[in-house]
Amino acid sequence: MTDKEENPLETLDPDDPRVAEDVRKIAHSVARKFGEDSTVAEDIAQTAMVILLRDKTASHDYREVDSRKAYLWKVILNIHHKQWRRSGAGLTMSIDDSYEAERLSYESDVEQQIVEKEKKLILSRLMKQLSDDERTLLRLLVLNYNQKEIALLMGISHSNSRKKLSLLKYKLAEKIEELQNS
Repeated sequence: MTDKEENPLETLDPDDPRVAEDVRKIAHSVARKFGEDSTVAEDIAQTAMVILLRDKTASHDYREVDSRKAYLWKVILNIHHKQWRRSGAGLTMSIDDSYEAERLSYESDVEQQIVEKEKKLILSRLMKQLSDDERTLLRLLVLNYNQKEIALLMGISHSNSRKKLSLLKYKLAEKIEELQNS
């Protein structure tokens, strides 16, 4: 069996009702995807059909493609992109909108800085409530040392380091819950 028999090419005959139906469905899908209404979808579908008819009359033959739907998706997405670009939809932001966006961005940055400072304050309070060994253990964890390396660095057994890590995680969870409730 040859490749053509295994994967036959599909024709894009604009007179074929299946092609017209595919164009209409895909145009509506693209319009919905980009938040457009059905009139935009119909405009896109008509433009796609005109392109298919133009190709048919120019070559006096039907275009053959591996996947009709994939080809139509690409054509329709290109049409939508061109229409969107021509309409200037991406350039409709006014000066007031720009100022408002900048103000909101600044407020968001300030809020983010406050949140970061609060996190640092909570972490500082937590660290002060821990013993020296617990602080050392936590720092080694943050530096991505594994349990065996932590045990070696702290001069304790591996099972003892596992136990201390488990207790430290439990203690930290309790302390965080206390701080959140206060």
